[in-house]
Amino acid sequence: MACNIITEYIQQHHSTDDIVTGLNKALRYAHKEIKQTGQNNEEQHGMGTTAVAVVIKDGSLYYAHVGDSRLYRYRNGGITQLTDDHTLVNEMYAKGEITVQERDTHPMRNMLLQALGTAAAITPQLSAQGIPLSITDKYLLCSDGVYEVFAETELQMLMSLEDTAFMLECIRCIATDRKASDNFSTIVISFSLQPSSVSPVTREQNVML
Repeated sequence: MACNIITEYIQQHHSTDDIVTGLNKALRYAHKEIKQTGQNNEEQHGMGTTAVAVVIKDGSLYYAHVGDSRLYRYRNGGITQLTDDHTLVNEMYAKGEITVQERDTHPMRNMLLQALGTAAAITPQLSAQGIPLSITDKYLLCSDGVYEVFAETELQMLMSLEDTAFMLECIRCIATDRKASDNFSTIVISFSLQPSSVSPVTREQNVML
């Protein structure tokens, strides 16, 4: 629901809203629709999801995020996390109450402060302005099932691979082998000066651990 609602909202309102405003409204609208659907259907009561979304326009990338899915940028051989997890443990870390090591191993690290459909209200994290793109940039959007089983140095190494399909297959195989505690989703964005002859492909695989 979140993917469909956010995509459709951006497509319908891109000519009237600036990008950051549009992303903000799209996530808030998805939150409202998911929450209402859960309230109206007993089998779906309490359903919710994290979300990270990007829009690329005129050589810049804009993002919005709710929950603990993440957006990373790979640039010049290094990787940077651009989003901040909306979790209790990350808030404790931001306040200086725990160390980075304690944050990454804390037993309550998955306790969300907000997510689409579950909180009374949400406050998406938004890019203040567009991030200028470089042709060599790569961006990784992923759920916690991915980054919890990979060290950041490992993600950096994987992002250095030229073959994106192989990179994604490595992430899938390793996350499965390491028995990720949650389902895992990954999108990699890369750029080329040459028009692609291959359409983007979305593959979904359910793995029973």
